[in-house]
This record gives sequence, C-alpha cells and structure tokens, in this order.
Amino acid sequence: MKKLLIILFGLISLVGLTQTNYYIDPTGDDATGDGSSGNPWKTLYYASTQVTTSGDTIHINAGTYNETSQSSISVGVSIVGDGTNSIISSTYTSACLIALESASEGTNGNQVIKDILMEGNYPTTQTYGAIIIQARSNIKIHDCTFQNFYYEGVVFNGEASYPNTAPSTYATGNEFYDNEVNNCSSWVSAGSGGLKIGAQEGMLVYNNNMSQTGRTGDSNGYVIKYYGGWNRGLKIYNNTIDKHYSGTNFDFAIEMFHVYGMEVYNNTITGSIDCNYVSKSDYSYGLYIHDNTIGPSSLQTVNYTGVTLEYSVGDVIIENNKFQYCGTPIYYTPRVGSEITDNRISTNLMINIGVNGTRPTAAIRVNGTDYYSHNWKLYNNTIIADVTYYPYWGVVVPSDSLSEKMYINNNIIMNFGSGCIRAADATGIDSLWITNNVQYNNGSSNDPTWGTGAPTHYTYADSIKSDPLFMGGGDYHLQSSSPAKYAGTNVGLSTDYAGNAWQNPPSIGALEFVSSSTTTATKIAKHNGHYIKQNGHFVKH
Repeated sequence: MKKLLIILFGLISLVGLTQTNYYIDPTGDDATGDGSSGNPWKTLYYASTQVTTSGDTIHINAGTYNETSQSSISVGVSIVGDGTNSIISSTYTSACLIALESASEGTNGNQVIKDILMEGNYPTTQTYGAIIIQARSNIKIHDCTFQNFYYEGVVFNGEASYPNTAPSTYATGNEFYDNEVNNCSSWVSAGSGGLKIGAQEGMLVYNNNMSQTGRTGDSNGYVIKYYGGWNRGLKIYNNTIDKHYSGTNFDFAIEMFHVYGMEVYNNTITGSIDCNYVSKSDYSYGLYIHDNTIGPSSLQTVNYTGVTLEYSVGDVIIENNKFQYCGTPIYYTPRVGSEITDNRISTNLMINIGVNGTRPTAAIRVNGTDYYSHNWKLYNNTIIADVTYYPYWGVVVPSDSLSEKMYINNNIIMNFGSGCIRAADATGIDSLWITNNVQYNNGSSNDPTWGTGAPTHYTYADSIKSDPLFMGGGDYHLQSSSPAKYAGTNVGLSTDYAGNAWQNPPSIGALEFVSSSTTTATKIAKHNGHYIKQNGHFVKH
C-alpha cells in the first residue's frame, strides 16, 4: 500500500510539473512569439490553437484584444485575465467568440475562465455571443464582465447539440458566479438570454449582477434563459437581475423549460420568473422559489408579473418572497390537458399590487381551460393592492374541468375592487376550504364570488372583515390590537416571513405578531440565516 501511495503521489507531482502558463499581450506577436511571459503571442485565437494540453493556462495580460475569429479552447485549458483591464473586444458575428465544445457528453472540462472583460460592441456590430460551453462538465466562469453582445452572452449546454429532448447524460459541476452580464440578449421573434442554461445537473448561478435594459422598446431579451431546457437541481441565488419591459412581449427575467428540483432564492429581481413543465422527479420539490425580492421599485404603467407558471407544474413552493409593484404577483397559464398539482404559496408579502393607469385582472390568477388542479394551497400571505390602481380581484382560484382539494387559509387580502376571491366557473371545484382570512376593503362585501355554479364540499368560515391594523410605514407586522393576532388556524408552517416561529394558533398574514422590541430585527434579519449583524446593522452574508 505504501508503495502504491508513493507511486500515486509521484504521478500527481509529474502532472503538476507538466502544467504550463502561456501569455498573450497587446504588444505580442503570433508569428514570432512562443507564448512565454517574455515573448507572448498577440491574440487569444492563436493561443487557442497552440495551447491544447489539459492543465495549461492562457494568461491574458492587461490591454485590449480585437478578436475576429472564434477561439476553440481545448479540454482542461483555462483562461485567466487581469480583471476588467483584460479586454477581449469581439467583431465575430457568426457564433460565440469563445467555444469550449466536446463531441462526447459528460466530458470533464475541469477548466476556469476568470478575470476578463468581453466586449461585444453592439449596436455598432452584431456580435453573436461571448462564450459557449457544450457537453463539458466542471467549468467555472467567475469574476468576468460580459457586455454588449447582440444575441446571447454565455451558454452552458450539457449536450453535444441543441437539447430538444431530455439528455441521456447531464453536464455536472458547472458554476457561474461573481460576474457582470449587461446588454447581451435580444428579442428576435422570441427572447434570447444573457446566460443560457441547458441539460445541466446541479449547476450553481450565484453572486452575479445581470441586466437587460439597454435596448429600445421591447427588443430586450431575457436575462437568464433555458437552452433547450432539461435542467435538474439548478440553483440561482444571491443575484441581482434586472429585465426592462415595455409591455409588448414578455417580462421574463428568468425563463426555464422542463424544470426538475430547481431552487431560486435570495435574489433581487425586476421582471418575472417563468417556469414551464415543472416536476420534482427524484428531488423533494419541482420548483422552490423563496426569500427573493421580486418586482420594480415603483408602480409601472405596464403589468409586471412576479412568478409565471406555464403548462403542467407539480410540487411547486413559492414562499417567503416579497412581491412589490407587480400587477400580477403569481400567474398560472395551464393549457388543455395541463395539471397543477401540489402547489403551495405561503408566507409571501405581496404589496402595492397594481398597474399605473389600468386594472389588472387579479393578484393571483389562473388563466386556462380544460386543465386539472389538485392540492393547491394558499397559506399565510399578505396580499395588498394599491389603493388607486388596484386589480379587480385578489385571488382567482383554479376552477376549470376539475379542481379539487384547494385551501385558502390565514391570508390577508385587501383593497381589490371587485372582490377578494373569485372563480369564473366554480362548477368543477370539489373540496374548497376558505377559512381564517382577513378580507378587508374589497368589493362584493369582502366575500368570495362565483360567476357560474358553486363549489362542491365547500367550507367558508371564520373570516374577519375589518382592518388588520399593521404597524405602518412599510412595516406589515401586526399591532397588538390587530384582529388578525393569533386568529389563524394551524396549517403546518414552521416560521413566518421574518423567520419567527408561528404561535398555535398562528396569526393571520405573512408575519406573526411579535412585540415591538423585536419587530425591526426580525423584519431585517431574514432569509434563513443569509444575513449577519455587522456594526449594529444586518447585512447580506
């Protein structure tokens, strides 16, 4: 055994000795250089044709590099720059400027791209994209800036071709973090993406600042988008994501198809999260969206949504989010034959809901025909419309061909012009419980209404039709005299929006009643431990 270990350590040492650093520099020469620090090459394209041994690194010295041809990077070769001082300026219009592509799916790339700025020069040049990774795993891109590419920024594709069907082999170990992505996505009959993701398992996207606001009208694409789809265990967290929307196309900041075990948390997002065909497969959930701030910073003249769920969506949890200045915080759009199963919407703050100058349909809306819904839960949310530009309805429940086992409990629903809860046709609803809600300042005498028919096995009880008495000034904790205090029913939740334990019975709304001495701290120190106290203030950790 000792001899074997000695041999192994020796081999590792030899591998380490073969790793070589090569350099490019604006003053270098592709014809006469040898890639050494003292005699560098001039272009990344030429370096990519020379550096092909796994473990080697191409160093990009400070300066600007005008690249006109695609650089194909071999397996195991990394690219390291000098931060924003290492500028790769592209005029290549046919495809992404840098390609890490393999023919065999699951290839272990074991590569890093970091500390570079890639400039696409749009709109002067319609440079297609920055980087594409195809059929490779264990790629890390971090501390880079990507800006002004015409169609797409960075693409992670786990398959060797465009993934139209579920892959047999997923890419694993890929990460995209601490990057800036600005103005790298267009709308050409559909939205493209600044970051595109397909056929990935366990990919991490975190600590990025990403925006798509630099184009006129609705020619902005999306910020994060599927690439064919089929992602498993994808995590998107601690990002700032901003998508400009003018009202013509779609407001998607994130769009994903064929979602399995996806988690989106601790992000600040302007624009909506759109997910299609959601299933938990062998994960504990299909989609878990929590602890985000979603929506613009003021009321808009166009209808921003918060979360859009399309086609069949199963095992979805939307929890502990702050939705602000959205016309429709949650929007379901099932198609014929779709299923909405095991969805829970809980402990969210939905505030200032509306659209400046017009009336959206509802804060929570289901729009479709001939679909099936089962086990849909709306628990302990605070849902408050703008007092001037309020939607017609607070909650439009699933209610088409067959909707069974639906629960609306412990919510505060306020300021909706036509009513708090609505179903256009309640004939197909079987087993609906609406209990222990505060329904205040809504139309229809603060009662649920049905356009046609009535639910079967329907319970409507213990509603409160009076002011919930918030602390005020943007603080949605309850005053000690609030009628919502400890007036809820136990639905099995553990903590409220601010991380406080629910009492038994709990209060109604997203925030449990707490004494005034703890209100401020619990309001700020939330997000499941992702905030720490520093110099007397709570900051993101």
